[in-house]
Amino acid sequence: DFTSAEGVFLGGQILPGPQSMARSLRDYTARLPLVEAAPMVMSDYCGKNTTDAILSGINSAITGAVFNAVWPFCDDVGVPVRAFLTGGDADFLTAD
Repeated sequence: DFTSAEGVFLGGQILPGPQSMARSLRDYTARLPLVEAAPMVMSDYCGKNTTDAILSGINSAITGAVFNAVWPFCDDVGVPVRAFLTGGDADFLTAD
C-alpha cells in the first residue's frame, strides 16, 4: 500500500506470494517440481539447477515487483519516503 505523509491511502498492489508462485510453476508447467519457496541470498544472477533456478526466479520476482513500485513512487512524491516490511514473507526482501 502507498500512503501520503498524512496517512491517506493512495493505492496499492496485489500480487501472488512466494508459495503461490511455486505452486503455479508446478501446476502450470509440464515438469517443474514443487519447491518450498524460501528467502535466499542470491550469490549469482541465476540458479545452477532446477530448484535453485525456481527459487532465484521467485526471489527476483518479489524484489523486482517491490523495486518497480517503490522507485516510481519515490520519483512521484519527490521527498524521502519510508518503507515498512511486514508479514511472514518480508524476509524475501531482507535475506542476507
